[in-house]
Parts: sequence; C-alpha cells; structure tokens
Amino acid sequence: MLPLFAFLFWSMFWKWQYAMTRTSILLVAAAVVILPWSVRNVSTFHAPILVSANDGFNLRIGHSPYATGRFVAPDDLWALEPGISYIEREALFSREGREMAIEYAVGHPLREVELSAKKLYYLIIPDSDALDWANYAPTAVAPAGVRNILTWVSDGYYWAMLLLSIVGLVSFRRLKLVRWMTIVVVTWVAFHVIFFGEPRFHIPLLTLMVLLAAMGAGELRRIWVGGEAERIPATARSARKRRR
Repeated sequence: MLPLFAFLFWSMFWKWQYAMTRTSILLVAAAVVILPWSVRNVSTFHAPILVSANDGFNLRIGHSPYATGRFVAPDDLWALEPGISYIEREALFSREGREMAIEYAVGHPLREVELSAKKLYYLIIPDSDALDWANYAPTAVAPAGVRNILTWVSDGYYWAMLLLSIVGLVSFRRLKLVRWMTIVVVTWVAFHVIFFGEPRFHIPLLTLMVLLAAMGAGELRRIWVGGEAERIPATARSARKRRR
C-alpha cells in the first residue's frame, strides 16, 4: 500500500517533496514496528523474511477444493513430509502452497469466480464474531442474552456506517479525496480476494468508512431539512493555490 499512498500524497499536493516527506513518515512508522520482527526472522530462518513466509499457506487456503472463501485449515499442506521441524515446514508451506494454489486457480476458473464472491462476502460482513471468541466456553464472561444484545449493537452500528458510507461516496464522488479513498478501499479488498476473506480484515478500512459515513449523514440531513449542498472545506488543490 505504501507506493499507492506515495502517489496519493503527490496527487493531493502536486509536489514530490510533500509526497516523499509524508511517505517517509509512514515508512519510519512501519519500520519501528516491523524491524524487530524482521531481525528475529533472519536469525531464526537464516533467510531475508521481512514479515512472514505465509504467502503460500494463505494462497492455498483461498485456492483449493476445500476453500470456502474464509479461513479453513489446509490439511493437505500439513500432510506433506511429516516429522520435519516447524522452521522447515514454514518454508515447505510457502513453496508447495503457492504452487498448489496457482495450479488449482488456473485449472478451475469458474470456481475462482465463485470463491472471489465468497471472499468479498466474508470481508464485508460485520465482525461481531469477535464476541464469540471473547466468550468462548468455558471462559464465557457474559450471559447469552447479553451477548445477543452486544451482537445486535455491533452489527447495527456497522451496517449503519456502511450504508452511510455509500451515501457519502455517491454524494461526493467527484471530490478528489473521495476518489482516492475509493481506490484505497478497492486495493485493500482486491488484495484479500487474492488470498481469503475474514470479517476482521475490514477493520483498517473503518477509519475511511467513518469519514465517508459522516459525509453521508450530512448529506441526508441536508436532504431532510432542505437547503443547498454542504460545502466541503477547500481541496488540496485550492490550498496549494493559496500557498502560492
């Protein structure tokens, strides 16, 4: 996503120095979090693994005869070469899983269309299943009735925000920032459709959805009470003109 954000910053300010400064901040923030884990990977696996070697494992989850669109244990990978160490197994999963997933995807194009739709579905639906994990027996901390109420609240706020986001997107689709927010969302969704979908994977997008939802709520209010369209604060281009 970082190259995408670099281009986003450039298109907003029309100057590479602004884009590079802001992208550098993202890179430094990412490095602070990721670098210690990368050092651990190199010392453990003796290979330049920046984050993980799970690409083949995750690809097989999303492209296999038993794929459902969301996480399911790839038992055929676990059956390969029993008795090897976990370090050896991770490299095996990465290599064999990638090859098996690509072979299946190429050989089953119609099935891939079906799986893509299912991945999108599981990526969009509410993430209230976190309540089930938090209250998993025998350590349940809330009665079933309370969990049901919390589930309704969680799902209700999510669907409301999603619908308001769509209103905001449609109403302000010509605004450059909204167009870029759309590109970011589409890129994020497409990335997960390549692998598999889970409700929790959409959580990083909520920071964009809440902005679009606020814009959508304002537009609905304007329609309800009447009046002229809400004026969005000056875009980056007009701000650039003022700086000049």
